[in-house]
Amino acid sequence: MAARRRAARRGPRCATAAALVCAVAVPGAAVLAARGAETVRVAAADARSGVRARVTAADRPWGSGVELEVRDGAGPRSCRLVEVGRDGSEAAVAAWRSPQGGGPTTVRGGAAPRPAGTARCEVRTSGGERLVVLSAR
Repeated sequence: MAARRRAARRGPRCATAAALVCAVAVPGAAVLAARGAETVRVAAADARSGVRARVTAADRPWGSGVELEVRDGAGPRSCRLVEVGRDGSEAAVAAWRSPQGGGPTTVRGGAAPRPAGTARCEVRTSGGERLVVLSAR
């Protein structure tokens, strides 16, 4: 009997939580769909350099808004993210210094090329050495 009462009290709370999630998530998705925004997510790892990265590029009116999550086991070192276009052009997206010990780093940046025109993104050292290549789908 007590279990039934607990379940009855839990029901309205779960329904309220579900309604709140839908109210928050659905309008955001509708706005994204209404704008026709394209979002591309790619991830890669390079065993030689010890770098793992995940890039999310979103179509913006001015080009690509980019978020990079990267782990660099050989840090600290200065790095940069370069977006390589399908035509071979290159655009600098962001620069950072990876921490000692390879902890995660999140960097945000932007570039003029749109995600649809991007062939790949490359994490490079400030000296130009490629650490990991993230190919666009």
